[in-house]
Amino acid sequence: MTDTILDTDILSEIFKERNVAVLSHALAYVRDHNRLTFTSVSVSEMLLGLYVKEATQQIKKATAFLKSHEELVPSSEDYWLAAEINAALRRAGRPIGDADPLIAACAINRDMVLATGNTRHYQFVIDVGFKLQIENWRV
Repeated sequence: MTDTILDTDILSEIFKERNVAVLSHALAYVRDHNRLTFTSVSVSEMLLGLYVKEATQQIKKATAFLKSHEELVPSSEDYWLAAEINAALRRAGRPIGDADPLIAACAINRDMVLATGNTRHYQFVIDVGFKLQIENWRV
């Protein structure tokens, strides 16, 4: 199985243990790699929702879960590429926010697949000329 970075939606679904297809992909991945990999961008997005709800117990559970896997911190090169991706998307009239181009840049710069349920969204990155590999873990 190819080295993969999880998008925030997939990371959150694994944590919530609700989607059977996502959990199946995650279990297979962990069997091959001994851990899940995600960016600190996704960590921030996931924890933000829990902090807003003041979900103390879920925050503790999420923190333990996240610390048991691999968190990639974006590098300077990732931010530079994210700016380029973001600009190309805006010029094409397909902005997708600031977090997703940074997650995409992390995957591209490391030649990793991005596991997401939001393939339509990330297809825009591919459509504007970036070599992003995406895989839908919801199917």
